[in-house]
Amino acid sequence: MTHPKGCSPECAFEGVDPISMEVVLQFRRLSHLRRQLLMRVIPIPGGHPAQLECLRMLGEHEDITQRDLAAILHLSPATLTTMLQRIERKGLVERWPDPKDQRLMRIRLSEAGWAVRDRIMVAFRDHLEATITPLPEADRRELSRLLKQVADHFGEALGAMVAKGQLPETPSHVRDV
Repeated sequence: MTHPKGCSPECAFEGVDPISMEVVLQFRRLSHLRRQLLMRVIPIPGGHPAQLECLRMLGEHEDITQRDLAAILHLSPATLTTMLQRIERKGLVERWPDPKDQRLMRIRLSEAGWAVRDRIMVAFRDHLEATITPLPEADRRELSRLLKQVADHFGEALGAMVAKGQLPETPSHVRDV
């Protein structure tokens, strides 16, 4: 999409309430800063923030199938396969065929993967301690309530769009939260 000269991509949302747009921009900014933090704290040469999320989730789901991990991460199986091949070459994960169903691949963290995952968890904790915890308790409760409300509205809107046929049903590689 092209934008009028001097117009940022944000102004392309004609008719959107400026405060709502500011909320979206702050979400985007927070996401960007979180990725920067993670990639600086846990540098994986040639890595990507999604690889760190993959390692974090593998720590919560030992010996998971590749199919189930793709669903949890909202990735296509092909995308996850490529990601796993990259982090497997770095010695962070181990993959093997499921003994009961050779069509399935199982995955777990290697010893080196657990070390990286531990660093990820420390970085998440430190990130929360530096960003959310300093807010007064009442503000944290209100922020949580508001974010839950936004997520609920988003889920309702998504469901309505699916019901109207504006969006397809949930793809098989995506698991609803």
